[in-house]
Amino acid sequence: MDQLFSADQTSRLRKSGPTLRKETWKPSQLPSQMSLSQQSKNHPQPQRCKRRFHISICDFNAHSTSWGYENNNQDGDEVETWLESKHLTLIHNAKLPKSFHSARWKRGYNPDLACVSSDIASRTEKKVLDPIPHTQLRPIAITVRSALQATTVPFRRRFNLQKADWLSFQ
Repeated sequence: MDQLFSADQTSRLRKSGPTLRKETWKPSQLPSQMSLSQQSKNHPQPQRCKRRFHISICDFNAHSTSWGYENNNQDGDEVETWLESKHLTLIHNAKLPKSFHSARWKRGYNPDLACVSSDIASRTEKKVLDPIPHTQLRPIAITVRSALQATTVPFRRRFNLQKADWLSFQ
C-alpha cells in the first residue's frame, strides 16, 4: 500500500484525529479481501472515540458516471456496491477540476475518489488544489466541519451599582 504520509507523520495525525492514507486498490479486491475493520486494526482509535468515522482517498482506476466518467465499467459497479455495503458516501462535485490530467489523451479524469462515513458526509467538503509542478496530478483536500459550531458572544461590561459603597465615594 502506498502511504500518503511517512510513519512519524501518521502517528502525529493519529493523536489529533483520524488517520489518512492514500491507497491504490483494484476493485476486484474490495468485496472479498478488503474491509474497513481490517484497516482499523492497523490504525486503532483512541478509547475516548465511541464512533468510528472513516475517510478514504483511493485510486480505484474504475469508471462510473457517479464520479464524472461518460459510462460505467464492471470495476466502477463493484466500487459502488462496495461503498453501499460499507455505508460510505462518495464526496464528488462535478464542478471541481479533474484530479488527473492525461498529457497523452489531453483530457482530465477523476481516478482519485474521496469516500467518507455516511454519518459525516453532510459535513464534508472536497477541494481539488492547484496542480503539482511537472506532474499530471492535483492534490485533493478533504475538510470535515465539526458538528457543533462555536458562536461568539459579544462582551458587555456590566456593573452592579447596588453593591457600590456610595458613601465612601463622596
